[in-house]
Amino acid sequence: MTYTPNDVRARARARKFYVGYMKFTSYLCLFLLTSSTIYCGSPLSITKRVQAHLTIGDPQSAKAEVELLLQSDPDNLELLRLQIHCLAALQDTAPLLRSWRQYCQIKKGEYDRPLMEEVSWSIIRKASCSTSPVIRFEGMLSAFFSNDAKGIPIC
Repeated sequence: MTYTPNDVRARARARKFYVGYMKFTSYLCLFLLTSSTIYCGSPLSITKRVQAHLTIGDPQSAKAEVELLLQSDPDNLELLRLQIHCLAALQDTAPLLRSWRQYCQIKKGEYDRPLMEEVSWSIIRKASCSTSPVIRFEGMLSAFFSNDAKGIPIC
């Protein structure tokens, strides 16, 4: 089957239109999906959603959601608090301490005792599961001297 030059040009135009249309629809879908997750409701619904992720044991998704929201509002205390909870569940100490310092700077000296305890227990849990016997021993001693009802698994 042979094509005339007009058929070839028509096919090229159709292909170019189709590729452009597909790019447009993919960008539109991406925009709608990201805008719906960012502006999806009140801070209470965002808090509930992140808490739900943490409850089912998915701190990675909770952290991703909180970090996405923190990009638009980095000084929001509730979002920083949620980020600290997520990082504590992940036992990621360096970003956890950075977030804790940022939270304390914004709060200006008023310490949130339950949140501070969450940070401390995250560090103790991570130390108790370390491969180094010295660090593991220090984590066990920290848990022992805390005189708290919480505990850590002896692994």
